[in-house]
Amino acid sequence: MAISQTTTLSTLDDYARVMGLDMNGWNQTRLPTTPSGAACPHIWYQKPDLSTAETVGRDDVAVALDIAEDMIAHALGWKVARTWETAEEHQWPYPHNQVQVDYPTIQTDWGHVYSGGIKAKTLIAAGVTVAYSASVLGGVMDLCTMTLTAAQMTTAGATAKEIRVFFAGESDDAWEIRPLTIVENPTTHNITITGPSCRFVDPDLWYAASPVPVTLPIVAPPVADFVVTVDIYRVYNDTTTQGQVVWMGGVVCNQLACTEACQDACIVVDNPRLGLVRLTPASYTAATGWTPMCLTYADPTAVRLNYYAGMWKEYANAYRGDGRMQNDLAEAIVRLANTLLPDAPCSCGIIKQRWARDRQEKERIDSVDAALALAAFGSYMAGAIWAWGVIKRLRPLGRGASVRGV
Repeated sequence: MAISQTTTLSTLDDYARVMGLDMNGWNQTRLPTTPSGAACPHIWYQKPDLSTAETVGRDDVAVALDIAEDMIAHALGWKVARTWETAEEHQWPYPHNQVQVDYPTIQTDWGHVYSGGIKAKTLIAAGVTVAYSASVLGGVMDLCTMTLTAAQMTTAGATAKEIRVFFAGESDDAWEIRPLTIVENPTTHNITITGPSCRFVDPDLWYAASPVPVTLPIVAPPVADFVVTVDIYRVYNDTTTQGQVVWMGGVVCNQLACTEACQDACIVVDNPRLGLVRLTPASYTAATGWTPMCLTYADPTAVRLNYYAGMWKEYANAYRGDGRMQNDLAEAIVRLANTLLPDAPCSCGIIKQRWARDRQEKERIDSVDAALALAAFGSYMAGAIWAWGVIKRLRPLGRGASVRGV
């Protein structure tokens, strides 16, 4: 897939899909036939194509998507896909009506809380072979396939939804290949992972000093142009580390000045959507799980939360390997991102037209939606107003610039 060192919750290929770009050209590849048949035949590069000024760079789009996702998350009160929040600190709630509840409710910064936990990543298999084939008989080798056995999955303790594919030798999120289709055989429980060949270009070619288009092969792909192996990881929510109750320096007897005392705790989710949780002191062992404990000291100062939160759609038996956000939300992110791109992403007529549509400013604020889009995004361009129209239907939580929809 197209990658960037600016990581986003949506994929860069989602931007290409919503904008109607040719997926091959977007990933710096082209068909061996000329013309390609694509409505927009331009080749995209990691940086802007300065020689022809036909396209901005994929990195430029990634920055715009990242900012748009952050704006929308603050308007909604929850992240646009499931992700992990780590060491989020809150003051220990003061007594209500002079009555202190043992373990009071705390509202997390982000809603749609799934569970307490931290992000964990373990290797399932290294050097997995990438098999190239033609999706159409006699056509170019435009399909990649990878497989995992049920035994490999069992050894790793992984499920199909936890599978992530990375370029060989890499494990940072920026080098994940996504989206992919992941299917588990209901009988053998073997895993088949498929995706278009354009997402498996050797990334060294994307970051070359003088990048050139890569031609999709008709026979076995050139080793120098396409990767032949990948590493497959299990990425999952590790519930063994959920939170801490904290006493700041000077609060606890015999505590050194300017230090803190901490006690492990587990998270109880009372209201997932609103992010209302309780932190219960507890200790964890692999044999017994979480065992409740009493507070080590009275009157904690603060709590630190680790939790897994956000919204995505799930599909039976087939996964994208990165979750899936709602289609209207994915389009909202793209259209808001267009308002943040000062230059047309591409000189092709239809692409430039869509960008210009989203960049068009209203002459005056003549609706509640326009006013709220201005409050949430600092803009009343058409793309921002359209994005707000999606957000209000998703029942925002009343945080940031959103309207309470509880």
